[in-house]
Parts: sequence; C-alpha cells; structure tokens
Amino acid sequence: MKNILFVCTGNTCRSSMAEALLKNKIEQLRNSGTSINNWDNIKVISAGTAASPKQKASPQAIEIMAEKNISLKEHQSKQLTKGLIDEADIILTMTTNHKKVVLDMAPEVENKVYTLKEYIYTLEKTDSILDQMNDIFQKIQQKREQFIFKNQKRLDDLKKKREGLIRDLDVITWEIKKIEDDFLDEIGEEQDKLVLLKSKLPDLDIVDPFGQPINVYRNSAKEIEECLEKFVEKGFNI
Repeated sequence: MKNILFVCTGNTCRSSMAEALLKNKIEQLRNSGTSINNWDNIKVISAGTAASPKQKASPQAIEIMAEKNISLKEHQSKQLTKGLIDEADIILTMTTNHKKVVLDMAPEVENKVYTLKEYIYTLEKTDSILDQMNDIFQKIQQKREQFIFKNQKRLDDLKKKREGLIRDLDVITWEIKKIEDDFLDEIGEEQDKLVLLKSKLPDLDIVDPFGQPINVYRNSAKEIEECLEKFVEKGFNI
C-alpha cells in the first residue's frame, strides 16, 4: 500500500477537494477497465497545517464537488502530524508555504514533498529554464573570479590607503564603489536574462479560495483537477 498525502491549511477546501478528485479519478479508471498499473493499492488522504479536527468540508467545496458528482459530505478535517508525514510515500501541498511547514516538521522528507504544481510542472516545463539559469549563474561566477583576479591588487591597495588615509576616505570609497558598479555593469546582460527567465517559471501555488466567492472555489478545483490529470498520466513512481 502506497500513501498519497495532500496538504493545505484547514483541510476543508483545497486538500479535501484534491483527495476527493484523485480518489474519483482512480475509481473511474478502475470502472473503465483501464489498466492503472501502479495506481492499485493506493491510499489517498489529506490534512491541514492549521486544521481543527473533524470539521466538515466548506459548503462551497461540497457544492463544487457535487457538480462533479463527487460527495464531500462525509469529509472530516485532520491536523497534519509527524505521523502522517512519516507514513506518506509522497506529500503534495497546495502552496510553497505548506511545503515549508512540512519540512519544518520533518526536514528528512525533502525528497518526497512537493507542491502539487511543482510535481506536475517542474520536470515537464521548467527544467530547460532552470538549466539556462544555472548556465548564467556559472557565467557570473566565472566573470566574478576573473574580475577579482584582474582587480584584486587594485582593491587591496585602495583598501590599505583607506585604512591609512582617513582624510581621503570619501575619494577612495567612491573608487571602490565605482569598481563594484563596473562589475554590475559587466554582468548586466546576465542579470536581465535571469529576470526574464524567472518570469517564465510557473506559479507553484494553488489559490486559497477560503472566504472567497464560489467561483474562486470552482477555479481552484479546476486547477487542482488539471494537475491531477497530469499526475495520473505521469504515473506514481516512488
């Protein structure tokens, strides 16, 4: 038996919908006669980082799931515990903050906790961006080393003068700052590329619908469902 644990805040909206949606998806696969391979013997549960135990799902979440012929009426919220974390084979959180809470509770589970979007999209869509960013970081590091090697003596001499000639402090400080500014100018192109690449990274959080109009719940459920479709297609390899 393999355990999948969904995590949000109160376990009455996002993670409860994710649990119900995935259970329903697996059941649909079984009923259709589709081979589900490693989806056999899967236990799906959910919990909240700040949940009050045994609370019902929010009325909006119940209504949205009912639109998909899925019942959340029997759902009872659970508080996230170290035991649930240890028992899980994979932990899928709704936001990066939930992931941080899990890791604060159990740093050793780093290799099995992801945001839901991160698990779906990181390998599929961001690897090339991250590789490009890594190449740029390496170029910056190389330029930094070359720049320091080329300017080290000048920097050392200026610093010694600053220590010995207080009256010239302003001038020397300006020269040091000029060197630093020159370096920033030298890596300006790489910094611009980093900003552009970062803008292409997907948002890894599922929006919290709590207290929002029902349409926000509907959009949140749609976002979760789309991720879970890819999750099932990708396979559960642990």
